[in-house]
Amino acid sequence: MTAAVSSFMSGFIDGQGEVNAQLELPWDRARLAVLDFETTGLGDDDAIISFGAVHIDSGRVVGRSSVYGLVRPQIPPSPESVRVHAIRPSDLRNAPGLPEALDPLFVALTGRVLVAHAAWVETGFLDRVLLGCGLSVHMPAVDTAELTWDHFAVRRDPHRSPGLETVATRLGLPIFTPHHALGDAWTTALIFLVMARHRAQDRPLPLRDLVAASAPRNPRRSWLPRRRSHDEPA
Repeated sequence: MTAAVSSFMSGFIDGQGEVNAQLELPWDRARLAVLDFETTGLGDDDAIISFGAVHIDSGRVVGRSSVYGLVRPQIPPSPESVRVHAIRPSDLRNAPGLPEALDPLFVALTGRVLVAHAAWVETGFLDRVLLGCGLSVHMPAVDTAELTWDHFAVRRDPHRSPGLETVATRLGLPIFTPHHALGDAWTTALIFLVMARHRAQDRPLPLRDLVAASAPRNPRRSWLPRRRSHDEPA
């Protein structure tokens, strides 16, 4: 059965025209939303259990508009998942289920280009939610994991993504509450700012160029092909 489409989700879909307009702007004039999901895993039966998002406007993080929330999955998280995220079944018992749990997130994402670390995970789970409501939309995204390879001039590993904490440490950046959706979103936002400024180097850099540079080189990553290591955000 197709789930009901909320006004918040409809607004997100209707805002895709504005997203496309943002792509033509220099990256430091665009409106972005940095997103992270915590999930029960990366299999077909796994689900979102929390989300965090922070805004970047005109090249600066806007902390006051950050959003965070819990999502009650149909199947409780496994002990392995709890060890990674410290989100227990009891923490999720009174949380809203999908898709209504993501209403605040859809508001935060509307009209903004996505940024995420290993973005194929976040876009994949969002696709699953939208398809469950009978919707589909192209979501351009900047992937800081893919940008990492070029930033450090190292050969891509087709079997794994650079770990979020590893990248932040190498860049000399703070790490905000690992394996917490909002903490990982903040860490990703700072990584993005460093990498975007490095690429721009005093020249206009259209956001579209960062999206193109983020395109995964490994087609197997199109949708949740494997479980991530504990060094990678989930």
